[in-house]
Formats: sequence, structure tokens, C-alpha cells
Amino acid sequence: MSTLLKKFSNSLRTEGVFKTAGKVVSYPVHSLRQRNFIKNVLPNQSTEDKFTWIYSTNHWHSNESASGAGSTLEYTENLRKELPKLFASLSIKTVFDAPCGDFNWMQHLLPRVDVEYIGGDIVRPMIESHSEKYKNDKVSFIHINLIEDSFPKADLMICRDCLFHLSFADTKSVLKNFVDSGIPYLLTTTHTQPDIENRNILTGDFRLIDLLSAPYNFPAAPLFRIDDWMAPEPERQMCLWTRDQVSTALSTYN
Repeated sequence: MSTLLKKFSNSLRTEGVFKTAGKVVSYPVHSLRQRNFIKNVLPNQSTEDKFTWIYSTNHWHSNESASGAGSTLEYTENLRKELPKLFASLSIKTVFDAPCGDFNWMQHLLPRVDVEYIGGDIVRPMIESHSEKYKNDKVSFIHINLIEDSFPKADLMICRDCLFHLSFADTKSVLKNFVDSGIPYLLTTTHTQPDIENRNILTGDFRLIDLLSAPYNFPAAPLFRIDDWMAPEPERQMCLWTRDQVSTALSTYN
């Protein structure tokens, strides 16, 4: 069964006939928007402008989260269950979560854990809104370009649903900034299907990513794995590596 048919079947199961029918009707509009994005936005805009456009137009067209279907409460159920265990096992006290996106699911996790949280994102209007709504003694937000800017001090960096949107060169810059920051651990997304061929893209686009293969060459045995996917989407995990492991991988980045 094709991915599109699987998504249709899953939508019928989880959202019912009427919402699914609405998605089918709006599909041509989304397709036109995607073609416009690829033709006019990707090649011509800065990284910040690209992701601000994606946010402001709800380009990933999720009814629940401006960050897309991968940031819904249903999609992140297992991740929210497993993260407190990871925090406890590593005695994590400060988390740098970037890109933090629209904070849809993380706001439900933080009341259950004793950590200081720093959310970072390149979309300035979203960060300003988060600061107004959610900032407190243990939760703060910063406007940051992960490709160009220095990272804040933390015990753990969560970099979810990010690197598969970046070119090879921009990914290398993000990883270098992580290593330079001194943050001890990186938890990030990698797809787990066999035979993924990593290909270069324009930053802002998307492709499946296998961090264990070239050009990334991350170690095949991460310290921690969390299943982070929901059918019919491609299988993937959040995997934890140390700063030293990332530094070694970066030295072979090609």
C-alpha cells in the first residue's frame, strides 16, 4: 500500500470520515502550495525567512500543531513517556530544545520533570509569543539560528525534526556548533528503514535521513534510543550520542 493510501486509511481510523474528506478536498491546494514553496521560497529566501514562511502559512497543515503532524500529542505519546526516564538516568538538569517549534507537546511534558528548559527556534514571532505565554523561572525561550549562532550551556540538547530539513553543509555547521557549545549529550532524529540513501537538499526541504551513514557517520550504537514515529509515517527514532561521539563523526564528515 502506498504511503498516501496508508495516510488516508490512518486518517479515517483516527479522525473520521468528515475530517478525512476535508483533507482530500484541500489536498490540491496543499500540492499547489508545496510546488510554490519549492519553486519560489526554497531557492530565494534566507533560512529564517523560509521557516517563518512555513510557520505563518501552516505549511505542514496540521490542525493541532503549526510544527506539523509529528508534533501532535498522539504522535509524541511514546516520546513523552520515555524522556523523563532519560533525564533521570543522566541526571539532566538543563535542557536546550532546538528547534522547539510551537511547543505543542513539550508544554505537557515539562510539568512532570524537574529540569530547566531553554527552547530555541529561528522563527522570531513564535519565540516572542512563547515568551509571553509560557516563560517562568524554569522555562525560557531564545531566538536562535542553529547554523550560525552559539548555543547556550545545557546538559542535553534535543534537536528533533531538524537535520532532515537541512543541507549537508548546514547540518555540519549545526553539529560543529553543538560540539563547540560543550553540551555533553545530543538527542536527535534518525530514520531507521534499511537502504536510506542520504541526499543533499536545499535547507527547508525534507528527505529521510540516516545519521549512521555517510556523510554523517554517527556511531551505530547510540547510548539511548526512543521510538518516535506513528504509522503510516516512516519509522524513526530519537537517538542519544555524546559530544565526543558527535565530534568524532564530524571529523569524518564528507
